[in-house]
Amino acid sequence: FLDQIPKAYHDFGGHHGSFLLGPLAFATASGLAAAWGRRPWGRDPRAGLLALGLLVSGAGLAYTRVWTNQNFMPRWFDAMPRVLARLPPDARVWADDNVTPHIANRRWLRIINYSGPVSMELGYQKLFKPDYVVLDKAWVDFGRSPNREVLLTYWAREGFTKAVEDSDVLLLHSPAPAPRPDEIPEWVRLPEPDPALAREYGAYLLAEGG
Repeated sequence: FLDQIPKAYHDFGGHHGSFLLGPLAFATASGLAAAWGRRPWGRDPRAGLLALGLLVSGAGLAYTRVWTNQNFMPRWFDAMPRVLARLPPDARVWADDNVTPHIANRRWLRIINYSGPVSMELGYQKLFKPDYVVLDKAWVDFGRSPNREVLLTYWAREGFTKAVEDSDVLLLHSPAPAPRPDEIPEWVRLPEPDPALAREYGAYLLAEGG
């Protein structure tokens, strides 16, 4: 939930597709031309490997039509400057990974990812208490369990409320922000998930104007 996981670059299930599609198409065409020039293959087993390779790699093109769209999420991009304008410059922030590039120069910033569990041996034993949380409503639906439930439980128990809701971008505010954000923060440990509380709080976040 609070890490950066490697992207699986064997598919086009992400915004990197628009950058890789051209070079990959060129490399594929070059490889096919070279293979065609060596025909007939007869019983050469490499012909079967070529067919298998094309089949496997081609499966990743299923989402290319979506992710190479240059108008992807226009309302989100329009809303983000308005939402981030409400963030105090020295506030401690947790934000989903689509937001963090816009606020990467903050001293206290932690990524909320859509990933699965993170090992506590990698330095995540201590988390600073956030003053604000910035996330897309999509995270509430598609964040992976159990971390989705863990964070929703934490925000609900700590009393985080919506400060801004703009085109599915949420800015949550702690009822007790740090009085001096430049000092050593209050460290927190995340709670065990409460599924019922997580569902209730998730519904609150998804409700329009809630």
